[in-house]
Amino acid sequence: MRFAIAGDADRRGGRRDRRARRVVHALLPTAKERLDYARRKMRAYAPHGDAGAPPASLRETARRFAHAYRTTDPQTITVLLDPDPEGREVRLVEVSRSAPTGGEPIAVGFFARPDLDVPFPCQVVVLTPDEWERVAAGRLALPPPFDAQRLEPL
Repeated sequence: MRFAIAGDADRRGGRRDRRARRVVHALLPTAKERLDYARRKMRAYAPHGDAGAPPASLRETARRFAHAYRTTDPQTITVLLDPDPEGREVRLVEVSRSAPTGGEPIAVGFFARPDLDVPFPCQVVVLTPDEWERVAAGRLALPPPFDAQRLEPL
């Protein structure tokens, strides 16, 4: 968690009161912090099956990611799939109590890695339970190309 010193409107002799500037407020996580969190989740993905087997389907790949997320983070509440209408990439929304909070939701993208049994590129949006409630109520939008109306639990 990052911190910053907040100033006070109270001025003495044209200068801010230094004691008031020592008030510390937590800031929202940066995009980099959200990206690092999503990367840790993706590293938890463990390919299953035989290396000579045909590539997994998009839905099977999404299920494996969801299983990996739940295994590595017991605070994961749900993982939802936003089916790509073109069937080209896995789009997941993870709701976790351990997710970084605040700001607008961002999608973190990963390239396909057929060598690791990940035949599709993947985008992940990680939300806190409060953010998920706002998305479900229509008060917070998911980043494009995600569509909250298409989400399916995994």
